[in-house]
Amino acid sequence: RGSEFGVRAALGAGRGRILRQVTLGHLVLFLAAGVVGVLATPAALGLFRAIVPDDVRFVHPPALDWRILVGTFATVVTVGLVFGALPAVGVRRDVGSAMSSPRWSTGRRDVAALRGVLLAGEVALCVVLLVGSGLLLRSFRVLHDIDAGYDAPGVLTARISLPSAEYSYEDPATISGYYEELLHRLGETPEIANVALTEQLPLVAGSGDAEPYVWQGPEGETEWGPTRAHVRSVSGSYFDMMGAELVEGRWLDARDELDGELAVIVDDRLAARAWPGASAVGQRLKFPVFLRGDTQPRWARVVGVIRHVKLTPLSEPGPDQLWMHHVQSPRRSVSLVVRGSGGTEGLTEAVRRAVAAHDPARPLFEVQPLAAIEDRSIAPTRFLLGLTGTFAALAVVLSAVGLYALVSRAVSAAAREIGIRIALGARPGHVVVGVLRGTLPYVGLGAVVGVAGAMLFAGNLRSVLVGVAPHDPWTTAAAVALMGIAATLGAVVPVLRAVATDPTEVLSGD
Repeated sequence: RGSEFGVRAALGAGRGRILRQVTLGHLVLFLAAGVVGVLATPAALGLFRAIVPDDVRFVHPPALDWRILVGTFATVVTVGLVFGALPAVGVRRDVGSAMSSPRWSTGRRDVAALRGVLLAGEVALCVVLLVGSGLLLRSFRVLHDIDAGYDAPGVLTARISLPSAEYSYEDPATISGYYEELLHRLGETPEIANVALTEQLPLVAGSGDAEPYVWQGPEGETEWGPTRAHVRSVSGSYFDMMGAELVEGRWLDARDELDGELAVIVDDRLAARAWPGASAVGQRLKFPVFLRGDTQPRWARVVGVIRHVKLTPLSEPGPDQLWMHHVQSPRRSVSLVVRGSGGTEGLTEAVRRAVAAHDPARPLFEVQPLAAIEDRSIAPTRFLLGLTGTFAALAVVLSAVGLYALVSRAVSAAAREIGIRIALGARPGHVVVGVLRGTLPYVGLGAVVGVAGAMLFAGNLRSVLVGVAPHDPWTTAAAVALMGIAATLGAVVPVLRAVATDPTEVLSGD
């Protein structure tokens, strides 16, 4: 609007009048945006409450805080005043030369330098935002692509517990015998394809409840304490029912008796840690074993190795794993894991009927599909990643649009110069290269500053990232490339438009 303000100044408009016109025009726009935002806040808050998973807990429940609302509205209005007044300051400073230089806003070096600084700053902010949102989006994808090591669809779980008065830990055979008979009865139910039991369901354990273990290698025993593993007591059919992958050795079975040598299956991570380059089958290790109401370290023989499965929530790295037959370490309270022959539909009633037929006094509780447990385990992380990623993506879109507009505006301001060059015989390709030479250095400077800022601030995302390093080079490279493309398009498109226009039209326009 430089020419307009020059004409107004030439016709006698005072500096204050022009300043008020520019500032009030921006202020009205920002006031309207602020009012719309305030009116939309209750609906947005209701939507937010609707999408929050039940497992996400807040220190303070999300509610409308009028102090925050007023503060945000005041910020919007302040931004409108500041950014509306900044152009007006330039107008006020140049009114005196407006008549002699109608193009006062396009050809000055200080204006060009300011545009370069704004361009570099915009690129830097965009790179930081893109790196952050890219890391979150990659984490979101990794979270959904994590292989838990078992087949959850179609599996129903339920807890069952035996009374201590009737089933004493001093007589472990009574406890294991009860559950062996129950598993046999459940296995004969037509609706059930496979059934097993486990001391604890997957995805509900924390990394902190791991037990220490030591292994025996060629040089003797390792030190007790530094290495820890999750220890689980399961039935022999558990691994096959869950679809676990046997790497070497055998499954737990009837050979693993109460008074026999303690047999254990380890995961491939433990095997690689304890016996790298050698077979783990037949090796010995010692870990705390619960038996007859007491937990004592005992030596066990490795009979099999399985691929690591997830016992902790999917977003958390889990420790090593040790699995033993429930006959050798029976528990009164266990979880039944049942796979239906036709999915989980109608499976709950079939399991309840079979358990009631075996022992009417033993109710089932916490009956739920394993897939529901899996969903809950990732719900908080998925929600946080999705929410943060949404705001980051919105910020990136706004920044990218602003970047394109800034570069395009700077190039469009040189349309008259481009028209003159074309009229004098300059080739379009040379014009494009010339414009890029004036634009890309600022883009490169902004990219360098943005990468440095991203490296500095990406560490703050470490607690929410899953399977992605905060300083991931591929994400950073993609962010820089995307900003380079946006800046290049912002420069090339208006140049091509100016090149395609008749030079006489460009030279005759404002």
